[in-house]
Amino acid sequence: MILIEETAEIHLVKPNLLRFEARRAQIPLGQEAPLPPISIADLLRATLRHRPDRILLGEVRGAEAFDLLQALNTGHLGKLSTIHANSGEQSAHAARALCAHGERGIAASQAYGKRSRWPFTWSCTSLVSPVDVG
Repeated sequence: MILIEETAEIHLVKPNLLRFEARRAQIPLGQEAPLPPISIADLLRATLRHRPDRILLGEVRGAEAFDLLQALNTGHLGKLSTIHANSGEQSAHAARALCAHGERGIAASQAYGKRSRWPFTWSCTSLVSPVDVG
């Protein structure tokens, strides 16, 4: 089981748990070499190469949405994540917008409409949208 977070907030005590945490670029102190940033999307892509049984992704807020949906759409089972929205339908729209606005350089106008580049995003998110809580 691999847990990926931007900030360590989820506390699990499980055997075989591996934690990955994203980081911002770090300015060197003195003679040290600068440390490059590591995004959640980078960690998710690296995690998929390990073929774990379960991946817990703390929260989808950026370019990692595309990688997560692509992994779900290509048969990688055992993924769990959260996305902030007011309803299940809005979570599908939020995931679609995150895929469009991520590091892929796609304008929002291309993400929506009949000639969308992302038709699979809607079908995938409509299947995994959570039940409304409230």
